[in-house]
Amino acid sequence: MVFGDSVGKFRIQLDRSPYGELEAALNPNEHGKAIDMCSMNPAYLGKKYRYAYACGAVISMISDRNGEGYPLILDGSTFEDIPRAKFPCGLPYGLHGCWVPT
Repeated sequence: MVFGDSVGKFRIQLDRSPYGELEAALNPNEHGKAIDMCSMNPAYLGKKYRYAYACGAVISMISDRNGEGYPLILDGSTFEDIPRAKFPCGLPYGLHGCWVPT
C-alpha cells in the first residue's frame, strides 16, 4: 500500500470493523517511491489451512531518477527487504512484462 511517498503494510480486520492497523512503513529515501498494487479479498489466502498471516511477499515496482529500476520484494510477515536484482531500465507499473530494445 502506498502512503504518499512511502510503502506500508496495512492490516485489514476480517470482523467487518471499519478500522485497520498500519503495521510498517518504509523510508522513501531508502527504497524510493512506489506504486499501489491492487489487493485481493483479504479473507481469501488461496490455501486450505489459514493459520499463517502475511505468508508470502509484498512486491512493488521501483523506478529511480537515473532510469534504472528494481522490484522491491519484502517478506510478507516481517516486512524486511529480500535481496533484489537491479534492471538496466525503468519498470512498467505492473508485473506483466518489461520490453527492452537490444
